Amino acid sequence: MLVVNKPRMQIHLPVELCHISSLPDDFTKDDRKMKAIDQYKVKDVDKRMQKITDIVDKIFNVQAFSEFNIEIDR
Repeated sequence: MLVVNKPRMQIHLPVELCHISSLPDDFTKDDRKMKAIDQYKVKDVDKRMQKITDIVDKIFNVQAFSEFNIEIDR
């Protein structure tokens, strides 16, 4: 379980939903590739936290959880 600590709140993410955030060495050594993905990087901490929160919200809105009586604690 990945735990993200925020003031007055903790966010828990199952490991299965986490991905390695690094790129292979051969990719990072290619300046053209790095420049091409630069626009997609989330550099602002608040924006990154918002993306994580959006993912958690999507998880809680999956109808299959309620169909199988699966409860997830935010």
